[in-house]
Amino acid sequence: YTGAALKMPVAMKVKKGGVEITFSAPLDKDTASDPDNYSVDTSNIRWTHDYGSGDYDKQEHLVDDAKLLEDGKTVALEIENFAPAHQMKIGINIKAANGTQIRDTVWNTVHVVPEK
Repeated sequence: YTGAALKMPVAMKVKKGGVEITFSAPLDKDTASDPDNYSVDTSNIRWTHDYGSGDYDKQEHLVDDAKLLEDGKTVALEIENFAPAHQMKIGINIKAANGTQIRDTVWNTVHVVPEK
């Protein structure tokens, strides 16, 4: 650890059609607003009496749009066929406002997608 401020995701909010991810530092508008700098994969678990099911219903989702919000730290992602998923993996490859590379992965579960 260098003592420098970390530049990483610190919060995520599920919205209709996608997610908002907030980072700990201001982001570079060009890279944060490019949907090609994100990847989204989902899978589900089949609940059975046997231990484990493996992943099923695996899907890769297109990120249709990425917008840097007014706070400069939050990105709103519109995700194709966005729906609840047991496992969601969001790959991130953007830059902070100072040019520092941010490569990270956000793992999450989406239980409910709001209607609004």
